[in-house]
Amino acid sequence: MGKKSPKSSSEFSFIKITLRTLLNLILSLSLSLSLFLSLSLSLSLSTSIYLSIYLSIFLSFIFSLKPLFMRTLNDGKLLAKLSCGDVVALEVKYHLRCLQKLYDAERAYLNSLEKAESSDPGKDLYPVAFSELVIYIMDSKVTNTEAAPVVFRLADLASLYKLRLEQLGVDSPNVHSTRLKEQLFARIPEIEAHKKGRDVLIAFKADTGPVLHEASQYSNALHLSKAADILRKEMLQHKTKFSSELKDGFGEEAIPPALLQVLEISGKLGETVIKQYVEEDVVCQPVLRKGLFTTAAVDNIDHNHTATTASTSFHGKSISMFQHPSKENRGEQQVSPEITDSRTRKVPELPEDYTNIAPVYFKKNPTPASVDEVSLPDPSLFQRNIRVEYEWLEKVQRTTDVDDESNITWSAHHTSQKRTSECETSITSLLPLLRDQAHSVATIKHAMKKVREVVAFLNPGQTPVLAADQPLYAMAKEIQWPEEYGEDKFVIMFGELHIEMTALKSIGSMLADSGWTSALVEADVASSRTADSFLLATNVTKTRQAHQVTACSLFQLLKKVYSSYLAEHSDGDEEAFSFVEWCDSRKKESPQSAFWFSILNMELTILTLVRAFREGNFNLYRESLSELIPYLFANNNVNYARWLPIHLRDMISLEKQYPEVVREFHNGNFVFHKIDRNFSAMAIDQAHEQNNAVIKGEGELFV
Repeated sequence: MGKKSPKSSSEFSFIKITLRTLLNLILSLSLSLSLFLSLSLSLSLSTSIYLSIYLSIFLSFIFSLKPLFMRTLNDGKLLAKLSCGDVVALEVKYHLRCLQKLYDAERAYLNSLEKAESSDPGKDLYPVAFSELVIYIMDSKVTNTEAAPVVFRLADLASLYKLRLEQLGVDSPNVHSTRLKEQLFARIPEIEAHKKGRDVLIAFKADTGPVLHEASQYSNALHLSKAADILRKEMLQHKTKFSSELKDGFGEEAIPPALLQVLEISGKLGETVIKQYVEEDVVCQPVLRKGLFTTAAVDNIDHNHTATTASTSFHGKSISMFQHPSKENRGEQQVSPEITDSRTRKVPELPEDYTNIAPVYFKKNPTPASVDEVSLPDPSLFQRNIRVEYEWLEKVQRTTDVDDESNITWSAHHTSQKRTSECETSITSLLPLLRDQAHSVATIKHAMKKVREVVAFLNPGQTPVLAADQPLYAMAKEIQWPEEYGEDKFVIMFGELHIEMTALKSIGSMLADSGWTSALVEADVASSRTADSFLLATNVTKTRQAHQVTACSLFQLLKKVYSSYLAEHSDGDEEAFSFVEWCDSRKKESPQSAFWFSILNMELTILTLVRAFREGNFNLYRESLSELIPYLFANNNVNYARWLPIHLRDMISLEKQYPEVVREFHNGNFVFHKIDRNFSAMAIDQAHEQNNAVIKGEGELFV
C-alpha cells in the first residue's frame, strides 16, 4: 500500500472506475431485490426498500473488512497509514496482490490460534517430567557414596520418563529414546553415552577415567605381563658362580627364587587336580556340577604352527562338556580339592586310562540297529512356522523410517516377540586335550567312553549325549550300532552349526552363475570378493545376513509385481488371485520365477532352522530338518543327504527311547545358553568351537 505515483495514473483510474461500477452494481441489486420482494412476497414497497438498504450495508461491510484484518494482525505500519485521514482524498490505493496477501496472512494467523487452542493439553507436562528426570540423575550422582560409578541404562531412563508422564495424566506419552538422550546431553553436559551390546549406558565423564584405570589394573593380561616382568628381573639380577665342581643343590641355586615359587605353585595345582582324577577314577573338571543334565561335543583341534608367534604345532582332539542349570535345579558344587604341601615342581601326567587310546577292531558296513517306523513331522506345522518369517518380511516392507527403536532386522524382530521364557546360563568346561586326532574309530570310541564316564559321575542315570560334525557323526553311529554303545545307551547328535554351514553352501551352489553376487556388489551390500565368499559360506554370520537381505529384496519385488497384477484386474470381471494363488501360478508359468521362489523358500527354511537354535525350540528343529533334507538331496550334498535322515529319525524316536532326554530337549537344553537373554542360544558344536578358539590363544596353545 502506498501513495499514487505519476506512472500509475492509468492504474488508479481503472480502480476508480471499477469501484464506481461496483457501487452502482450494489445499488442496482438493492433496487432489484426490493422490487422482487414486493412482488413475490407481497411486501410493501417501504419494507422492501428497508431490506435492500440492509443488504447494501451488509455488502458494504464485506468490502470494508480490511481494517478489521489489519487490527487482527496488529499491523502497526498499515494502521498508521490508514489513520492519516481520508484515504480517497489522499488517493491511496490497494495493490491486488497486497490485498490477497493480507487476507492470507489473517487466515493463517487465525488457523494458528485455533490450532494452539486445540493442541494436546498435556504438552506442558513434558518439561515437568523431564526436569524431574534431570534432578533424579543429578541427585543419584551427589548421593552416591559407593566406590562404583553411577551408570544408567537409556532404556530404563526412557521407561522412568514415560511412567512419570502417565502419572501426571498424559495419555499414551510419546517418548523417543534417542531424542531423550540428546535432550539429556544438552541439559547435563557432564554425562556421555557408551554402547554395550544392545544397551546404551549413560555415565558421568568424571567416572570414565577411574573405571578404565581400574579395569586395566585388574586385567588378566596385565597381571601375566607384570608377573613375567618380575621373573625376568629376578633372572637378570640372580647370578651364580661355577667353581668347576658340581655340588648338591647347585641347580636350585642357579634358578631365581621367584621362578622356583611359580614352578612350585603350578606343580602343586597340577598334582592336586591329577590326584583328584585318580581318586575319583574319572577325569572331570571341578567347575562342573553334580545333578545337572549334561551334554558333550567332540572335534579336532589344530594348532597352526605357521603363525608368527608360534613355536610348536599340535593336532589332536578336544572334548567339551556342557551343563544346563535351571531355576529349580542349579546343581551341586563339587568339593574343591585341597592343595598339597609338597615341593614338586613338575606337573604329573594324566591317568593312563585317559591318555592311552586302545586299538579297536571295526567291522566295515555294520548293520544298522532295527527301530520302529517313525512318522515325519506334519508339513502344515512347518508352514505355520514359515509364516512367522513372512510376518518379518511384511514388517520390513512396511517400514519406511528406521531409528534406534526399529526392530526390522531378523534377530531384533524375533527377539522382540519373546516367544521363549528366561533361561539360566549354561556351564561349559574343556576336558584335557588328547594328542590323537579324532578322525579314527579308536579315538571316537575313546571319546564316547570318557563322556559316558563323566556323565555317570556327574548325573547318574542320565543317557549320554554327544554332538559331532558329519565325519565324526558317521563314525560314532557305526560304533553305536554294535551292542556296547547301542542306540539304547547313547544319543549321538549332528552338529547344528555344521548343518547350517552345509545348508548355506548348498544354496550357494544353486545361486552360482545366477547373477546374485553381481547384484550384491552393485547394491553395495558387499565387495566382489566378499560376495563370492558367500557362495562357500566362508563366514557364516555374514553369509546369513546376505541371505536375509536377499529374502527381503525378493519379497518386496514379489509384492510390487503382485500390486501391478491387482491394478490390472481391478476393473475386470474376473476375480483376482490371492497372493499365495498368484505365486503358485507364477511358478507354473515361468521357470525363472520357480527358481527364485525356491531360493526364497530355502532361505526362509534356513532362517527357521537358525531360529530353532536361538529359541531352543526342539519341535521346530525337527520340522526344519525335515523340510531342509530334500534340498540337500537335490543339490547333491551326498554325505549330509545320507546321514541327516538318520539323525532326524533318532530325534523323532527320542520320544519313546529316551523320555528323560527329550524332556530336557524340549526345555531348550539341546543348545548352549552362553547368556541368559532371549533369542541368544547357540548350537552345541558352535560353543565347542569357541572353547577351542580360547584354548588356542595367540599363536601358542594353552595346555
